[in-house]
Amino acid sequence: MTTPALAQTYNTLCGVALEAEQLVGAYTLTVGNALVFGNSQVVPIDDIQTISATIALVGEELVLESGGYSVTLEIVGEDYETEWDWDRMDGILEVSSEDFLMVFNCSANDFPRVTGQASSVSDGVTFVSNYYLVVHTVGEAGANMIGAIHGEGGGISMKRAVRMIPD
Repeated sequence: MTTPALAQTYNTLCGVALEAEQLVGAYTLTVGNALVFGNSQVVPIDDIQTISATIALVGEELVLESGGYSVTLEIVGEDYETEWDWDRMDGILEVSSEDFLMVFNCSANDFPRVTGQASSVSDGVTFVSNYYLVVHTVGEAGANMIGAIHGEGGGISMKRAVRMIPD
């Protein structure tokens, strides 16, 4: 099967607008290993977590909830000012934006994208996490998404790959 035929098999959303209701549902959220940057060092952390999550419409807002943690999400389209390009990172993210283009025959920037921001405070230090998700397929149970979480606080920053699949 050719790559474009493979992408068609999965009913991709390349160039398609997404409605918030299409994201609502129960998910398995996999948060990958991390790279932590601070004090001129890069420290890999081998800690893959798989947890249950829910995306719900709360009033007009799309909210991701998992284990008492909630993130307000926003669907962004082609007019979003930042293009998302990423490299494969051994042990962190096994798919690059070039791989994405090859499999789906479409740039990740042409798919619906979801962003969100959450913050937490520990020992007086605020840590802000930014979520970046590409919605590549959708079905009755929800959407398949891949992306990253970038966090900063207390003089360190962190990058983690993330994947969400509907339950």
